[in-house]
Amino acid sequence: MARFKFHLLLSFHFGGGMQSGSVKWIGEQKFVATSPSGHAMTVDSDRASNTAPGPMELLLLALGACTATDVVIILEKKRQKLESLEVICSGERAAEPPAVWTKLEMRRGGKARHPTQRGQVLLRRGHTQENGHAFVAL
Repeated sequence: MARFKFHLLLSFHFGGGMQSGSVKWIGEQKFVATSPSGHAMTVDSDRASNTAPGPMELLLLALGACTATDVVIILEKKRQKLESLEVICSGERAAEPPAVWTKLEMRRGGKARHPTQRGQVLLRRGHTQENGHAFVAL
């Protein structure tokens, strides 16, 4: 069996300090991912064994969490009292490998006490992204 080592470096610069996370292979199609803040989680790319979330599932969850965070921060700045919030992310993937996301949709709903008109729109707005084009439903 041939043994080899390789390193892959992808670099994206968007401002601010650079953060690093790591993903280590632990066998089969399983990995341990460690975030820049030190939190670790198992990732299972094998959907047949399904022992942990897969990387594509984590992309959907990250999209939803980022969107929810934006809504919370905006409503806090507007002094709106948020009572509930849920973001549902759905997607369609390509039939052939690489099975990239070809369509993403986000729906969100929530409640705030005495929301302003802008707050109401923010809580119910949906987004769709298809083939690199974003559509925002106002």
